[in-house]
Amino acid sequence: MNLQLHNNSFTGSIPPAIGNLTNLEYLNLAANDLSGSIPAAIGNVGFDGTVDHLQNLYLYQNGFSGTIPPEIGKLTELRELYLGVNQLTGNIPWQLGNLSNLQILNLQYNQLYGSIPLTFSNLTALDTFNVTGNCLTDFEPVNHVPNLIGDDAQVDTCYMPPRGLPWLMLLLE
Repeated sequence: MNLQLHNNSFTGSIPPAIGNLTNLEYLNLAANDLSGSIPAAIGNVGFDGTVDHLQNLYLYQNGFSGTIPPEIGKLTELRELYLGVNQLTGNIPWQLGNLSNLQILNLQYNQLYGSIPLTFSNLTALDTFNVTGNCLTDFEPVNHVPNLIGDDAQVDTCYMPPRGLPWLMLLLE
């Protein structure tokens, strides 16, 4: 089942009842004027009690603020996760490393900071990774990630310490 409500002028926040949509495979709320935090209940979307169904989650180009809910890491069947072009802050939750089927992860143009979680070594299906326009600072602990993220990796930092340069060189090889 698909729910596509993108490219409208919806305002307000996502209600916690979103978690009651248990058979969704595709949820697209992108390019609206939604705001507030992404509710923790988003981690229940597509889960009917026994099987995860949700494969695509698009929440990009809204006005979401706050942190990325770690509950998204429960959506183990996700193939595509787009949270870019919002006002999300904080660290990237390590729980996103549980999304072993993830092929596309787009977190671009938020206000995220910190490092890429070590658990991203589990993202062996990931082939598109975009964190451009954030303030990530430490890449050394994840110098193995470029080998896992395939051909399309877009990373931007506010400060990259000298020890991070070997990681960047791996991207260029």
